[in-house]
Amino acid sequence: MGCIGRLELGLSRVLDYFEKENTINAKQIGIQGHSRWGKTALLAGALDPRWAIVFASCSGSLGRRWRNVALAKQSTT
Repeated sequence: MGCIGRLELGLSRVLDYFEKENTINAKQIGIQGHSRWGKTALLAGALDPRWAIVFASCSGSLGRRWRNVALAKQSTT
């Protein structure tokens, strides 16, 4: 697992915590990132459907490729 994968895993663990917290509506939590964090946000949204919204800016060509793969998976399910 690379650096971005480890960051994504950490974000999913944070979301796990928010789901247990009674004062937070975990179904309304989104993720935002720029550059490397933009790629991380895209990966988190693709791998963990619990994110309500994903906003990635300047994620580069690799980020666009991940987005296209995620959209293709959604259209086949």
